[in-house]
Amino acid sequence: MNKFLQFLDKHILKIGVAFVLVFVALYPKLPSIQVTHTWVYIRLEDFIIATLVSIWFIQLLRKKITLPFPVAIPIVLYWIVGFCSLIFSLIFIAPHLLNFFPKIAALQYLRRIEYMILFFIAFSTVKSKKDIRDYLIVLSVTLFF
Repeated sequence: MNKFLQFLDKHILKIGVAFVLVFVALYPKLPSIQVTHTWVYIRLEDFIIATLVSIWFIQLLRKKITLPFPVAIPIVLYWIVGFCSLIFSLIFIAPHLLNFFPKIAALQYLRRIEYMILFFIAFSTVKSKKDIRDYLIVLSVTLFF
């Protein structure tokens, strides 16, 4: 049991990324929970990605993985600019538009972050060419199905 837990501790993110690659591509985009007063739904893949992000943060706090700083800077800057744009639109533009829904704007911003943070998770799991090969195999099998 101890060996299994050590294996899981070492490879949980890689298994999670492979599962997300398959699940997001093959599982239909069926709504799970409706956000009230909007036409936005939380899907099952959102929960799976949130779980994977939580595991990634735990591994980051335990210093099992590191952030890819040179690559992360433009993406984090993009998130900051997007957040400033969201705040600007909520404060100055939203009160003057008839069909502007602040809740939907915020949820769309969070959805972009959700999908982009998967890059950091996948990037932190790649240690060698073998990892890239494994992901290409998973993508190929997923594409086949």
